[in-house]
Amino acid sequence: MPRPSNLPPLTRTERLRAAKASRERSDGRGLMSVAQAADYLGVNVTLVYRLIKAGDLRSTKVGSVLRLRPSDLDDFIDRNIAS
Repeated sequence: MPRPSNLPPLTRTERLRAAKASRERSDGRGLMSVAQAADYLGVNVTLVYRLIKAGDLRSTKVGSVLRLRPSDLDDFIDRNIAS
């Protein structure tokens, strides 16, 4: 659901925390596409590819496409949330 335009934008930390909370409420999906991972993290698809290339985000190839485990996204969020 989109955020109402009269509210200030979420900070990076707020987006990451919201993504983790959303994941904890979900039904335990399987592998995610890069686009789904980008949506989950609230970032652009290009950034997800950069994070994968830099080794900051784990992925696996299924056929010719990259897939990411939700648990790897959660680990990434945990490592990058400012305490």
